[in-house]
Amino acid sequence: MPFRIVGLILFLLTFVSAGFGQERLDITQWHEEHPVAQEDENQDRRLRLGLYPRLGAVVGVPNGLAGAFQVSLSLQRPQSYSLYVGAGYEYGAVIEGGNLTLGWGGVREAPAAVRQHGFSGAFLRYRTWDSDEHGRHHGLSVGVESGLGALGLMMELGVARSDRNHWIPVARLSISVGHAWLWKK
Repeated sequence: MPFRIVGLILFLLTFVSAGFGQERLDITQWHEEHPVAQEDENQDRRLRLGLYPRLGAVVGVPNGLAGAFQVSLSLQRPQSYSLYVGAGYEYGAVIEGGNLTLGWGGVREAPAAVRQHGFSGAFLRYRTWDSDEHGRHHGLSVGVESGLGALGLMMELGVARSDRNHWIPVARLSISVGHAWLWKK
């Protein structure tokens, strides 16, 4: 047993010392000598307009389980910016209402064997919810969403307040079905 432990320690010391004995690798120089991906010099710089409608189910506070429809319109200038605006409606057992979204991201071409479009972004969302017990609520939330192919996922956190000073926390997860279109101008 002690011979095995001594042998293991000698092996580890030999392995570590061999690694430190080598010349240090300059990562920048290695990437210049071995380019992993060549950038296309004739890259398309036209504006791109994207549309991403989706229908989904929302789980979380305040509704528990609800249905939602959301549509986003994105404007992208490659190598510069990509913004999107959106609007939606949610119907649940407790409350229902609409929302307006402003986000960073949008519809993009997804690298894959088959040409397809995806959607990703981070957003700030303003919403209004109507409640029978506490009146109309106005709220803000932040979140992220992503979609590829037909499936999408959204996570959101925020808060809403009514005219009667009633507060509703917002913590939601949504799974949706949609399709992304992208047009180059």
